[in-house]
Amino acid sequence: MGVIDTSELQFFVKAVSINAKRLINRSIDAYNNLLQIDPESTKEIHNELGDDLEKRGNYDGAIKAYKK
Repeated sequence: MGVIDTSELQFFVKAVSINAKRLINRSIDAYNNLLQIDPESTKEIHNELGDDLEKRGNYDGAIKAYKK
């Protein structure tokens, strides 16, 4: 019985592993960049949310949004 050369399979597995790690890192970076907004935009979003909640009569929720 001969010895099976698995070097190409090992290379393939390592290449896939390295590329998978890169893809995951890029995905995490893209996700983080998607969630990062400037403070002025954050304030605007919370104020609009507070306005909407206030119009619906959810005054406690509106106050919480305005405080953020």
